[in-house]
Amino acid sequence: MPEQTPENKPAVKDSFLQLTSELGGFFSDLVSLEHDSNIPGTIESIKKDSEFRGHTVWVLIFSIFIACIGLNQNSTAVIIGAMLISPLMGPIQGMGLGLSTHDLPTLFKSLKNFGVMISIAILTSFIYFKITPITDAQSELLNRIQPNLLDAVIALFGGLAGIVAGSRTEKSNVIPGVSIATALMPPLCTAGYGLAVEQYEYFVGAGYLFLLNTVFICLATFLGTKYMKFPHASYVDKQKQSQVNRMIFVFSILLLAPSAYMFYNVATQSITKQNINRFLENEFKFQNTSYLKADINFREDSATVNVYCLGDYLNREEQDILHSRLNNYDLSKVDLIIHQGGQEKDTLLTKQILETKNLTQETRATLALQIEKLEHKQGLIDSLRSSLAQKDSDTITFNQWATSLKTLFPEIQKIGFAEVFETDFTQKGGKIPTVIIEWEKPKQSKSRRRRTETPNFSDEEERIQNWLKLKTKADTIRILSY
Repeated sequence: MPEQTPENKPAVKDSFLQLTSELGGFFSDLVSLEHDSNIPGTIESIKKDSEFRGHTVWVLIFSIFIACIGLNQNSTAVIIGAMLISPLMGPIQGMGLGLSTHDLPTLFKSLKNFGVMISIAILTSFIYFKITPITDAQSELLNRIQPNLLDAVIALFGGLAGIVAGSRTEKSNVIPGVSIATALMPPLCTAGYGLAVEQYEYFVGAGYLFLLNTVFICLATFLGTKYMKFPHASYVDKQKQSQVNRMIFVFSILLLAPSAYMFYNVATQSITKQNINRFLENEFKFQNTSYLKADINFREDSATVNVYCLGDYLNREEQDILHSRLNNYDLSKVDLIIHQGGQEKDTLLTKQILETKNLTQETRATLALQIEKLEHKQGLIDSLRSSLAQKDSDTITFNQWATSLKTLFPEIQKIGFAEVFETDFTQKGGKIPTVIIEWEKPKQSKSRRRRTETPNFSDEEERIQNWLKLKTKADTIRILSY
């Protein structure tokens, strides 16, 4: 490498400046909008598209009907088709152009046509949802009632793409894409649905989304035409121009405020959901217990997580450890509720999860084994419950006829009952119902106190035997008397 000398330093500097200049020229030429631009043709095209009469009216009505059917049937493809043929973009771009170039006739004409368009669109959707028998709110419709800041960003960049593409001499397929991305049609249909079914919060939410999209498409057209230096239609007073710009800026900020709040809530919930998933993955690690599903329910400033588990039960100490580690994941306001396996509803939940399609074969086998274990445990629990219920019933019956015997024979001091297994080794043994009675005073001499059996019953014992056979419907009852 040649050594730099004071003589060749100016030449190196000149070469560097030339290279920098060439690179700057290359990038300037690369992003320039002057090439292939047709500003007069663009102005004429926007003014023409902002017209609303005749064919355009019917196209709007038909597109509204198509969009309503798409929302009603939860069909994304049908909704996209309706947005492609919708003429709503024209007046919005006309308003942006009128503001930017101080073309007041175009501005007022676009505003008038835009107002008529909105009225016809909402009226058409209102009529459709009033006469259709299907009035359930599907997900495609519900997605249009809670706008946030990202909807405004999409409308802004979509509008910029629309005005830049529209300024070209050769038109492209960008405008239909802008119509789809900014989604002007579905919010209007949702607003009509809200009025038809008297769900006015739907009307307000969808109306706000439509207003948000409209204003930021208009703002994008305003900024794009300013940047590309569209000629003014009339003389502009600098002071008045600054005043208009400030009003547009303030109005945009005020309009963004509710959507920014909604975006904050969405972002907060998304971060909380990510932290919950990290918590479950990192902390919910037990040898014989795993979680199948976690349901998250958000409230105003907190959330509840219902975790459904399979396997061995987690004791109180293990659950307390899990609760204490929530703080490590910034989840101090989250309520963790653990649902242990072994209950009928948990078995049903597992079966429902097993029926989903996106499970590996290994996971299916594990879940099937867990279901078998749970059903076996549930069977044991049911059997024990039945046995306990039978014992409770037997106890009540015994107490009832023991009390009756005491009333009939006041000399009885204690009484017991059992089914005794017995065999004399000459024939098959069996259970013999046996009643044990202890009398207050011996019925016979001390040598006979040990016990009395058939056929040497006293009169009282024989009466007791007959009474018990009648009550218990038993063929044989043995009485041991003490």
